[in-house]
Amino acid sequence: WVKGLPRQGMLHLYYIRDADVIKQVRLQGAYDHADSPMMADPSGAWYGEELFGTFAPTWLRGYRWHEGAELHEAVGEGWIREHKLRRIQKKLEEKFSSSQDAVKKLDKDGSG
Repeated sequence: WVKGLPRQGMLHLYYIRDADVIKQVRLQGAYDHADSPMMADPSGAWYGEELFGTFAPTWLRGYRWHEGAELHEAVGEGWIREHKLRRIQKKLEEKFSSSQDAVKKLDKDGSG
């Protein structure tokens, strides 16, 4: 699979977990399996639950739901397409003054 990687430009890799893995990490931690910040305290409340969305973009929140419960990270790979589209849109906004300007400069053959 390494032969298929591009030799120029930037390569983006996405780290994803399925819901079962995310739940397991919350129960026992991802690294040393002890004293995880996502572990439940003796009452059953999750430590760190108030921090679930602190660093995640607002649009990503919809991808954190699984079977009626909100998890602390996006589930699966469904969010990746939206992330890519948002990244492209941001890059175009940085480069061009308007959408009309972008089309004018990118449309080499005039087909729209």
